[in-house]
Amino acid sequence: MRLSSDDPIVDSLVPVWPGANWLEREIFDLMGIRFNEHPDLRRILMPEDWEGYPLRKDYPVEGYRDIPPSATRCTRNRP
Repeated sequence: MRLSSDDPIVDSLVPVWPGANWLEREIFDLMGIRFNEHPDLRRILMPEDWEGYPLRKDYPVEGYRDIPPSATRCTRNRP
């Protein structure tokens, strides 16, 4: 199913299949797809103040700038 990239919205399956609640929340949290008539559409994996949706293609993938010194020491000698 194609959705608009600006504001993707589809109908919720929770009224038909209550087990879809967690799946739809995860999809919303990671990809930003909204579900009409979802009873509790809020983030489930990312913090509430997180900006953006990590699994979308337009999400910036710059990585972390602050790498702890111990992590660089451990990974420096890897083959």
